[in-house]
Amino acid sequence: VVTSLKLLLGAGSACKASEKRLAKLFKGYEKRCLKKGYESSLAECQSTVDADLTKRQRNKCDKMDKKLAACAVACEAAKSKYTITHETGYVRFGGGPVATYELSFSIVGTEGETSMHYCPFRRVYSANTGECKFDDDAEIGEITGIKIKNGRNNYWRFEWIKVNDHPVASGVVSTYQTKTFPVFSKDAFEYKVRHLTDNGYYAQGSDGGFIFTFIGTEGETSPHECYAEKKENTVTRCTLYDEVDIGELKQIKITSQWTYNCFASISVNELDFGAICVDRLGTELLTLGRPAVEYNIRHFTGGEEGDDGADSRELFFTIVGTKGETKSRPCPASRSTAWTGECQFEDDADIGDITTLKIRNDGDNYWRFDWLTVNDLSFGGGSVDGHETATLSVS
Repeated sequence: VVTSLKLLLGAGSACKASEKRLAKLFKGYEKRCLKKGYESSLAECQSTVDADLTKRQRNKCDKMDKKLAACAVACEAAKSKYTITHETGYVRFGGGPVATYELSFSIVGTEGETSMHYCPFRRVYSANTGECKFDDDAEIGEITGIKIKNGRNNYWRFEWIKVNDHPVASGVVSTYQTKTFPVFSKDAFEYKVRHLTDNGYYAQGSDGGFIFTFIGTEGETSPHECYAEKKENTVTRCTLYDEVDIGELKQIKITSQWTYNCFASISVNELDFGAICVDRLGTELLTLGRPAVEYNIRHFTGGEEGDDGADSRELFFTIVGTKGETKSRPCPASRSTAWTGECQFEDDADIGDITTLKIRNDGDNYWRFDWLTVNDLSFGGGSVDGHETATLSVS
């Protein structure tokens, strides 16, 4: 049912009522007639409910309708109101256009979408919260998404957005990009991910490209991209939403779409899941309450020409024990001639006492070392050819 009044002034001598009187008359007309299914003769005043009027009520509505029509009164559809709040992300250069008209927004629904609206508010780097509002007369049905258009040479990352209290997960809008993000229900489950990237040049990965799936006692969520900065020795976060009730959170699955990253710590909703290194295109599973063991590998590369090996992630290490073994982990470190290198990784497998070390070389480089230790256990010297695997025992 339409709810606002539009007066077309200067309607002629047939109009005998003041604007104040017309407004009062229309209020009663809307309540007693339009909202009960009366078929109005006024422009744009169609009722959306079935008629439920007695003959006497209909006669009264006819009289009010005639008076309003004489004054050229018309209806105007009530506009929907939208409030957008957000928090700018915790990343370098995450702040977008600040209180300007270069970001515009459209609300997407099951039956259509609004026009694009400029929505200026503060988008300063690091956890700045802003809010803006606009009205739109489009009938869009239930809200399902928000479309954001960036008209500037500057990207914007948000920690979260809410559209009329409906949440939107963390995301980024790149330079001159238009992108649509799903809007979740007000009852969606929230997952606040906080992670620390390990210290060291080789530990860092790209800001995007890591997919998180949350696993609980009753099921698991859909996979969600956690877009957050992964600079070495940096704490960042992302906020994700899912409609599925998974019960009590027990595990998180992390999949890399294109890059390597070492997480020194990961927590979800303040639950600590420990540390993990995720290889390029790899998948890792972290279980709540299972402490990870750190392995520190030190080695001295030989002093002869050709002894030096790859510093990159072409060498993979597996620690074998009396009860099992770790996953095969990349362990980037300096392997220059006559040089001591060191690297670390963590693994939550219970392997018992360390007995053996396996080194897999996925590259073309040969590497020879004079000595190598794992957590101060000596494995002596050795070498590994390109595309081969060497096995060493505790000496």
